[in-house]
Amino acid sequence: SAQRLLRRPVRLPHVDPVQLPEVMPELAPALEELSEQQRVVVVLVGGLQWRQREVAELLELSESTVRTHLQRGLAHLREVLEGAHHG
Repeated sequence: SAQRLLRRPVRLPHVDPVQLPEVMPELAPALEELSEQQRVVVVLVGGLQWRQREVAELLELSESTVRTHLQRGLAHLREVLEGAHHG
């Protein structure tokens, strides 16, 4: 779980479900294929519009590590989801 990534308890902001982006049904299983850190970073930055700096502080990672997780996670999602549409 994401809690394992955190070295100290953190209160994540409440997000009203109405504000959550609509997603394609294939996205949830594709997200499950990512590493835990990639999934957390992709959801926070890509889905909930957190700044990379905020995620770096939350997870106690460098911003460059967050950027790497984001790039790799998004690349994998793109690959999986393009395959789902063309397959």
